[in-house]
Amino acid sequence: MGTFELFSTRGQYDQVQQLADFVIKNMYGKTLTNKNRYNLLLIDIAQRTGNLVAYWQAYGFTHGVLNTDNMNVIGSTIDYGPFGFVETKLQGYVPNHSDDE
Repeated sequence: MGTFELFSTRGQYDQVQQLADFVIKNMYGKTLTNKNRYNLLLIDIAQRTGNLVAYWQAYGFTHGVLNTDNMNVIGSTIDYGPFGFVETKLQGYVPNHSDDE
C-alpha cells in the first residue's frame, strides 16, 4: 500500500490510477469494471486489512510498527518488524522496544 501513498504524495495521480487498474485487473479480473471500481477497491482493501488485524488480535499478536509498508492490498503481512504476543491484557504493553510512549 505504500506504493499508492508514494505516488500520491508526489502528485503522481496517473501512476496511482495505473497501479489501481493493475491491481484490479490482476486481483479481480473482470469483476470490477464499473465506474465505482476505485471505491470498491478501497472498500475491499479496508475490509481485508481489518480482517487481518482482527485475526492478529484473536491470536494475541501485536504489531509494533504497523504502517503502509508492513501490509499489502491482498490483506497479508509482509514485514513483521518488532512484534509480540500477549495472552492477557497488559496495561501499557508496547511490543516495539524503541517506542517509549
